[in-house]
Amino acid sequence: MTDKIEDFTDLITAGEARAPDPALRATAVLANLSAIIGQEARLGKKSTRVPGNLVAVRGSSAEFNVAGVHEAVVGAGYRLNTRSENRQFADVRLEISWGDGE
Repeated sequence: MTDKIEDFTDLITAGEARAPDPALRATAVLANLSAIIGQEARLGKKSTRVPGNLVAVRGSSAEFNVAGVHEAVVGAGYRLNTRSENRQFADVRLEISWGDGE
């Protein structure tokens, strides 16, 4: 093995991990959503569920847990809808849609 550990620069520091820049977090979330939407759109779908780790659920409402993401998604022309199913436990989720009239 010829690579030295000092040459590895992709690892963020512990300080950066403890206090990440909110703008960087929003950028990462939007990149993740873009990949998910692209994959679903290629399958012919018109909406998708937002992964649970990106959503804060309070009662019967759901919203992104990173500042600025909601505004960017809506600003790009997508619609956001909170959906819920009441079973033994309530399943509350956030959906992004891009189809006409959905």
